[in-house]
Amino acid sequence: MEVQSLGALFALTTDGRTLYGFRHDYRWLMFALLIITAAAYSYFGMVERIRKATGDVPRRVLWQSLSTLNLAGGIWAMNVVAILSVQTPATTAYDLSRTNISILPALIGSGGIVLCMSNVAARQRLRTGMTTLLLAITACAVHHSALSALDLAAPLRLEAGWIVASLAISIAVGYLALTVAAGLNDDIEKRHWQRFAAALLLGTAIVALHYCGIEARSIALLGNVAPQWQPANDRAQLSGAIGIITLLLMVTAVLTERIDRRLQHRNDDLHRMRALLKRLDRPDDVLHMAAHQDPLTQLLNRRGLETVFEERLLEHRASGHPLALMFLDIDHFKRINDSLGHDAGDQLLKVIAQRVRGELRDGDSIARFGGDEFCILVPVEHEEEARGLARRVMQKMKEPISLSGRNLVMTTSIGISFFPDHGNTPEELMKHADLALYQSKEAGRDGVHLFDNELKQRAQSDLRLEQELRQALANDTDLELHYQPVVPIDGGAPVQLEALIRWNHPRYGMIAAERFIGIAEASGFIGELDTWAVNRACHDLIELTNKGHTRIQVAINCSALNFADEELPKTLEVALRRSGVSPLRLNVEITEDAVTSHVQRAVKLLKKIYRLGVSISIDNFGTGYSSLPYLKRLPLELVKIDRAFTGELTVANESQEIVHAIIAMAHAMQLKVVAEGVETSEQLQCLQGLGCDLVQGHLISAPLGMPALLRYLERPHARGHTILTGSDLP
Repeated sequence: MEVQSLGALFALTTDGRTLYGFRHDYRWLMFALLIITAAAYSYFGMVERIRKATGDVPRRVLWQSLSTLNLAGGIWAMNVVAILSVQTPATTAYDLSRTNISILPALIGSGGIVLCMSNVAARQRLRTGMTTLLLAITACAVHHSALSALDLAAPLRLEAGWIVASLAISIAVGYLALTVAAGLNDDIEKRHWQRFAAALLLGTAIVALHYCGIEARSIALLGNVAPQWQPANDRAQLSGAIGIITLLLMVTAVLTERIDRRLQHRNDDLHRMRALLKRLDRPDDVLHMAAHQDPLTQLLNRRGLETVFEERLLEHRASGHPLALMFLDIDHFKRINDSLGHDAGDQLLKVIAQRVRGELRDGDSIARFGGDEFCILVPVEHEEEARGLARRVMQKMKEPISLSGRNLVMTTSIGISFFPDHGNTPEELMKHADLALYQSKEAGRDGVHLFDNELKQRAQSDLRLEQELRQALANDTDLELHYQPVVPIDGGAPVQLEALIRWNHPRYGMIAAERFIGIAEASGFIGELDTWAVNRACHDLIELTNKGHTRIQVAINCSALNFADEELPKTLEVALRRSGVSPLRLNVEITEDAVTSHVQRAVKLLKKIYRLGVSISIDNFGTGYSSLPYLKRLPLELVKIDRAFTGELTVANESQEIVHAIIAMAHAMQLKVVAEGVETSEQLQCLQGLGCDLVQGHLISAPLGMPALLRYLERPHARGHTILTGSDLP
């Protein structure tokens, strides 16, 4: 199957000679491709053996030598077989001594390629690029060296374009081949097809270089001299012998590499077994590791950090150098567990642990305290150094994380305390870092806060208030419900009373709910406080009924934390049954954030409450920046517009547009709208123009204790509104 070269069959030169290109026997060219592909296939396997022998220098040197010989032999044999198959138009002699010398550049170049390819310390792209360049130079050198063995009886001409093309093709295809091979790594024995594809691409690159190199050559014959095409049959036996011997060597190399891999696996198993037996001989070490390491993230756990913390404090007390303790808490991590499941949450924690650890220095320590809380111990010279690290960690956290088919962006809140400024013991520093973390969360999350004495004083005050609040709740003393009337927009008698809890403290006087509700939520007894409010509201409804106010409804605020409790419907049912109050007289208010954070659970829970006959309203609507369509799924009767929008009605057109949109959509779903925080006649007039149904606020009345409320309800309620407080009542 002899085919003329892709170049012109002939062309005239300036001296009257005719140029003739060479002919290729493509059967032998395919045989050459088979040889170099086999060499590349075994070479990739040997490179993997080199990387596996990192700690065994003699074994590594042995595999480097075998790999060099394998690759050099493959490149040399491929070129010899391909060149022997070329037919020329003039008498040609073949110098075997020069052919043998051409193996020297193959050995030198292959040695460099093996060293470069097996260097795991270099970056992947740099390693691949350098190896590709060395490979192209080596193949080109071997090709031209082997071609020099041809003694032609006529002048030889070269075309620079084909030479450049040969190098470009070999570099491009070679880089692709090595990139494919780079993806094999330790799974090379499991991915034979990928390994074969890489070998075939590499072989194609080298054969393409040879082919283009042949195309670059032509012989100039005198015009009266006819070309004498010499058949390659006389060289076929030599080509076949070289090729077959080389292939046998390649097969031997592949078998040797696979046998070595199996032996290595067996040795690895033996090493693991010996290590396990050694660890079993020292159970104390195993127990110590288990006791001080977090099994999920492989970081230190709380006990492990405490041990390290004690050692570090001893060192820093002696040297006087500062030490920073940082508490990290993943913002809204619970939503991941609730929406994607705990397996996804665990995977996220692993990714976060790796990212945070990647930002630390060798002397820093990191631990997982449980849940989504991490702790970092950092030797520093000044506070700004710790702040800088915290900012880097926060920025790293904001890089998207692919999890369960979604790209998530997480944020973190960080609190920092310093030795010796904020404490001299691990307990003090941890407590103060935790307080700073709490402040970071209160400030809106995704921030860094340092501990200060004001935080400590606030914490001590909160602790005292917590103890006193628990006592007031247990004794049913000092706690009261005040009621703020909700009236029609055009005036008239109240249709609803919003129950607001107050604490009549023996020393501090009347304390608003904003001061102690957060303490109850953080301390875990907000459910008891809500239960007390439900029972007291039912008790007060009985008194209102006895006074003749049989249609007025009481709205009770429910904490978002208590809303997540499945026992809430039962609490309402028990209170209604004991008091004998009609469920129609009771309304439960839940904030928008509590609903939107867990819509599925909210729908289920609110339907249970609705089946009791208790009506439901959404409080502080608009602050969650969510859309209204989810309201269709909830059994609601009222939507309460947050006071933040009401307060800006007369000064901000944007607030008017938001309120108007809420009212229009709520009316479309047959819901009534209450505007909170109405304090001026101008606000009231604006709400009337927007079509609001009900209003509440200081323009109508301040929240009133039970005695003042009864007096208020006895007054005639004319159309229109006037500001009224408890002191205004007779």
